[in-house]
Amino acid sequence: MGTSLFAGPAQELHAETVTEESIKEKESQIEDAKKQQESLKQNVSDIQAMQDSLEASKSSLETYVSDLDSQLNEIQAKIDDLKSQIEDKEAEIDKTQTELEEAEATQKAQYEAMKKRIRFIYEKGNTYYVELLLKASSFGDMLNKAYYVNELSEYDQRKLEEYKQQTQLVELTKQALEEEQQTLEDAKSAQEEEENNMQTLIADKTAEITSLEGQIADSEADLDDAESALNQQTSEISALEASVAADKQALAAQQMEQAEESVHTLKGTAGNLSLMELFRRADAVVKAIRKHEDMADIQSLIQQVTASYEQTCAVLEKMLAE
Repeated sequence: MGTSLFAGPAQELHAETVTEESIKEKESQIEDAKKQQESLKQNVSDIQAMQDSLEASKSSLETYVSDLDSQLNEIQAKIDDLKSQIEDKEAEIDKTQTELEEAEATQKAQYEAMKKRIRFIYEKGNTYYVELLLKASSFGDMLNKAYYVNELSEYDQRKLEEYKQQTQLVELTKQALEEEQQTLEDAKSAQEEEENNMQTLIADKTAEITSLEGQIADSEADLDDAESALNQQTSEISALEASVAADKQALAAQQMEQAEESVHTLKGTAGNLSLMELFRRADAVVKAIRKHEDMADIQSLIQQVTASYEQTCAVLEKMLAE
């Protein structure tokens, strides 16, 4: 006599619907899907990290370009100031040039006048002084005129020297202004070169920012795709888990149906054989199953029936052996 309580047609029905193997196969699929899910999560994390890095690089470059713009504005302000100074120097040089031309003209005029007087006295020779003596009304008048001639000659010499010095001063001033102007021009050229270098650098960095923006856009598209794949995988896992839960519930229902059928048969057999202890325990199981009592309680009752069944079989076998 065997000891199985659950053999029979219900097992064949169970095999045609939900089985332990089919559930295990789905659980295996869930495990594989979760591994893929972890891989997709890592991919999303990697793309997000790359995107964060690109955003940080872009932000850093934008700050750098902003600083460069500020420096460029300062350079342009310096260039404007130097242009203004150069214009002022050019005005000073023009003014000094005018003064130089006037001083040179005055010097030339004074020199020409002095030459005429010298030439006149030289051409007259001694007769000039004789005329002074003859035209003098007195000896004192003659001395005064001779003194006047001598003073006039010395005056010419002094003025000529003054004009020379003034001309030299103006010329030196002009040279100094021109040197200052050249210094300003050199400074302006240096600033303009720095401005060009700065503009080139800004253009390069702006191009880098544009490139980063393109990479960020690509990264955002990749992230959307990765998140979409992850969401799809998560949905598939949820569907599989729901299917497994439903299968387990169906399998449990099949097992309870099988158990009820088997125990009900056992109950009838026990009643026919007047095996009242086994009958009562089998009846308790049937009632618990039909009332849909807690699974743990039903399992406990089934264990009691199984123990009672095995004990009864052992007694019967012993009696038959005697």
